[in-house]
Amino acid sequence: TKKLYEIELTKYESFEKVIAQLETENAKFGQQKIEQSQKFADAKATTLAEIAAKRKEIADFTLSDTKQATDLLAKYTDCLDKIDVSLEKKHKSYIECNTLVTNLKESKKKIGTSENKCPVCLKPITDHDTALIEKEKHDIQKSIDAANVAASKLKTEIDSLKEKKQQAKTLIAQQNVAISVCKEANQRIDILKSNVEYLETK
Repeated sequence: TKKLYEIELTKYESFEKVIAQLETENAKFGQQKIEQSQKFADAKATTLAEIAAKRKEIADFTLSDTKQATDLLAKYTDCLDKIDVSLEKKHKSYIECNTLVTNLKESKKKIGTSENKCPVCLKPITDHDTALIEKEKHDIQKSIDAANVAASKLKTEIDSLKEKKQQAKTLIAQQNVAISVCKEANQRIDILKSNVEYLETK
């Protein structure tokens, strides 16, 4: 009888150990489930916070509309092309003015020398009187002065166009950045939304 009691006691103690082990495992599993749920809740909250922050970032960004930034880029690019065309024309005119000044100065130097001939009668200028020589010099100088004024004006216009060209390049670069930022922000929003949808199913 004593031996039977000891056997039963041993069985009972074994059952107690099994039950205690199961209770421990259940408690551990329950804690893990709570921790896992909390992790998902935290992850969801973090993702929602990221979405809110990203939306605010886009709202604060004056060029959040990709189409608007793209339209501005096209406008500034067209402006830059027109500036380049105008620069090319004015630079050509500027060179022509300087060439004219050089040629006129050379002609003025020749007046009154044996090298120069009257453009009308082709006789040496020495056949004409001094008054005519002075008049020719005066007329040439007026042409030189006018060409210098024109060249100076062209130089100012060229410098202004160069400045506008640099401004246009800066604006184009800004719009390229704006488009890139908009696209990246929208892509990030889509990813964050997918994360939320995934977390909501858990």
